Amino acid sequence: MLYIFKFIFVLLIARLASASFKGWSENESQGTLTTHKNLGIFKFDYTIKSYEWEPEKDGHCVALYNDDTYVKSFCNTRNDKSPSSGFNKIFIWCSHDFCRDQKDQ
Repeated sequence: MLYIFKFIFVLLIARLASASFKGWSENESQGTLTTHKNLGIFKFDYTIKSYEWEPEKDGHCVALYNDDTYVKSFCNTRNDKSPSSGFNKIFIWCSHDFCRDQKDQ
């Protein structure tokens, strides 16, 4: 029984420490969808033309790149259905100090 409680506790902590990126191949959240909830660098086979970012208030941030060219980064929730610049790579990381001091770019 104790193992069940430990498992539930770990799941709750993992949920609290999660972030969610959803990106679509077309404007207005249309086309091919990809979702990432882990930290890391993710390259897409297509240009992301609309996206949602939900950091869950835990210090996660995302940086957007077009190949190796930096586009922008942010830590706050975003829902952009037609961004001014498309991108095909993201970097999701956690840094409480950076997120607290980061201004929109």
